[in-house]
Amino acid sequence: MIYTFGIVSYNQENDILRALESIKYQVIHFGKDLKIEVIVADDSSSDKTVSIAEKWLEDNEQLFWNYQVISASKNEGT
Repeated sequence: MIYTFGIVSYNQENDILRALESIKYQVIHFGKDLKIEVIVADDSSSDKTVSIAEKWLEDNEQLFWNYQVISASKNEGT
């Protein structure tokens, strides 16, 4: 079974780590023997949201079966 966490973001550099650390806690405490993936979908943030998420995911890749950051080339809105 694959369990997927999805994060939708736009200019969330001050909050993206909180969301990712929350996922990390859940994986460590409740995700044993599960295939876990994280997908961050960013709507063309103009801040450091994408680079922060990419760095954090690279640093914690051992926790996940798969991870991906998808960044739109232009803001699409909701």
